[in-house]
Amino acid sequence: MDRSELKTVTAAVTAAEATIGTVVPNNMRRYIYKIKFINTINAANLFTLGKRENGAGATTTIDQIQTAVQHQMETDPDVLYEDSAPLYIIEGPASSDAITPVGTSLVRGACSGAGTGFITLWYVDTPA
Repeated sequence: MDRSELKTVTAAVTAAEATIGTVVPNNMRRYIYKIKFINTINAANLFTLGKRENGAGATTTIDQIQTAVQHQMETDPDVLYEDSAPLYIIEGPASSDAITPVGTSLVRGACSGAGTGFITLWYVDTPA
């Protein structure tokens, strides 16, 4: 992994599940190398990271981050090295002609209850 190729996306998240970033392109994989969550509510907060692959209707949970107090920040990993392995892999939609998608693949996120926060992902999209 070449760190200079990493893209970042930051999104505000609430209890309403929302898409984080863009749709994963056809015949690609999104490799997520680093994640940072900041709790903005004055209470405990549970952030759920999920994925929807190939147009699936339901979101599959891939990780959860628990914070206890307002402004608590959780980062994984603390340091990103050139030989770091991805934390998560999201498969893009398969397409036999590389144009017509089978469905969309998305990264999704939500907080528990009345929770709010900010999520930042460092990722690379590469051919499948």
